[in-house]
Amino acid sequence: MQKQSVLKALVFNPSPGRSTKYVCMYCLGCCICKGRRGEVQKLFCKTCRRWQQTAYCKRSYSETEENIVRRYHNEGSGISSIARLMKIPKTSVQLLMERKARRLKFHSPNEKNQTYLVDELQTFVGENSDRSRNYVISVMNKRTGQIIESIAGKRKKSVLASMIERMLSLEPARVETDGWNGYRKLIPRALHRTLQYAINRLERFHLTLRQRIKRLGRKTLSFSKSERMLEVSVKLFCCGE
Repeated sequence: MQKQSVLKALVFNPSPGRSTKYVCMYCLGCCICKGRRGEVQKLFCKTCRRWQQTAYCKRSYSETEENIVRRYHNEGSGISSIARLMKIPKTSVQLLMERKARRLKFHSPNEKNQTYLVDELQTFVGENSDRSRNYVISVMNKRTGQIIESIAGKRKKSVLASMIERMLSLEPARVETDGWNGYRKLIPRALHRTLQYAINRLERFHLTLRQRIKRLGRKTLSFSKSERMLEVSVKLFCCGE
């Protein structure tokens, strides 16, 4: 793990007999000293009200750290918890999650005439309110239990279209969903079925997803702050290596 100390170009005026005055790197206003982070002085600009510090440490992370972050995440730890366990900043944890998610892809199975289950899990993004309601929508092979694809977003035709199109390209024998009318507009009537208890296996997977990923927990403050991080979180859990 490499470390490289990088100094910010802060302008200061070390006048004789006076304390050092730091100039803001953003607006060139006057900064005051407000606490320390280890041996580094923290600064606060009174003009633009931004925080900064006299020195920064640029740290490079390997794929091993990415895998550790993913393992902690899949066991139910949030970003703040992972940062405490690994003793790294929360921004670095978020960076490692996004970097790992970009390397993961849902595998296209070489299969035909299978039965697929489609269902959604409700959650929130930004705030816990009806207008911020989002969904995690998944497609599962009923026989093998493999997740073919899982996306996060609004329950709209524009969001579902690409996922349904990919599923139909596998030439399924049957597609089973719940009774939401949106599925009837996207899935051919000859393939579509809405039967009682038909999607129990996928609902059980979504319940496991809710129990294992902290941001999907119900009646808590641990909801996602952005739709992008919700997609990253779902991909980390659902995708194989």
